[in-house]
Amino acid sequence: MPARRRWAALVILLIAEAMNLLDSTIMTVTAPVIHADLGGPPPPSPGSAPPTRCRSRCC
Repeated sequence: MPARRRWAALVILLIAEAMNLLDSTIMTVTAPVIHADLGGPPPPSPGSAPPTRCRSRCC
């Protein structure tokens, strides 16, 4: 493959990766707002243990 096509492929891949990074950044910032707008429960406070299920046979 000629060097010119390799550079073009590299540029296309770098642009796609930059778009992926931008999209994930936007979703990280906006997901809590969207979640709250849709009426979801508040997220757990940082450092709290996740809820556990009862492991006994009575449940």
